[in-house]
Parts: sequence; structure tokens; C-alpha cells
Amino acid sequence: MRIAASGSATAAKGAVNEDAHLLRDKPALAVVVDGVGGPDVGDRVAKLAISAVLDRAPVLERLVEATHGDRSSGARLALSRTLERMFGDLHHAVQDTVRAEDRAGMAATMAVVVLDADQLQFAHVGAVRVYLFRRTGAARGELRLLTEDHTLGALRMRHGNMSHQEYRDSP
Repeated sequence: MRIAASGSATAAKGAVNEDAHLLRDKPALAVVVDGVGGPDVGDRVAKLAISAVLDRAPVLERLVEATHGDRSSGARLALSRTLERMFGDLHHAVQDTVRAEDRAGMAATMAVVVLDADQLQFAHVGAVRVYLFRRTGAARGELRLLTEDHTLGALRMRHGNMSHQEYRDSP
């Protein structure tokens, strides 16, 4: 099993790209961040998010090594809780920056995927998506969405208050 990360299209000439991504071998992880808030804000929060993941990489690596081949729910739960804490800590760091520097509108959507042998764990927030692409077997060539967008539009669509096309066209 392999992982890959891809952000959105490159920013227009002269524009600031507010996306960031990270691929790391040990532990095997992929991160995609879409910063929000405009120039000097969205790109800054994207870099902050990548730094938060890099800070936790040694802990994630130890957990992956400790749980390697262990399919118990306890082993998976330890990794999940670490990802959850990382997202919570990042949320608080962004809130602190917003307050300290008066950076209203600073936010990010983000997905982190960690691979342990044949097990995949991920955490995400917002509209960054995680897909599974099958290269072999009966589902070869299949691209399957594993996440649901955490947006008001997506929620409205899931509850039948908005069509898929309306969601795609909505801001």
C-alpha cells in the first residue's frame, strides 16, 4: 500500500497559494492542508498545520512501530487519539494566533493519513478529501471517497435540502 498527497491547482500568477502538503516515509504519512483567509493568512495557517504534523511525527512513528501488525482496537485507538489531539492542539494554536495578531478569517481544512503496513488511519476536517485507489484485485482502478466534507453545504446536501449540483456550485 502507498500514500500520495495532492493539493489544489497552482495559484494564479502573482497570487499566494494557500495550500500545503507533506509526504513522509517514516512514519508513512500524507498531509494536505488548504489554508483559508487570503494572502498572509491562509498560507501561514497551512505552514502552521504542516509544522504541527512534523512536531508529532516522532510520536506517530513510535505508535506505528508499537502497533505494527497489531489489529486490536486498542492499538488503532491510540493512533486515532494522537491524531485527534494533534487536530485539537492545532485548532487552539490557530485561535491563539487569531487573537494575538488580529487575524480574523484564519482557518484551514486538513487531512492527515497514516499508513501502518496494510492499515490506513486518517483524520480530517473541512473539505479536504481522502480517497482510496485500488491498483489490484476485483476493485482495480476504483477510486473511492473515504471522507465526507465538513461544510454547511455538504450537511444540507446529506439532509436533502440541496442537490449535488447545487452543492458543487455553492460558495
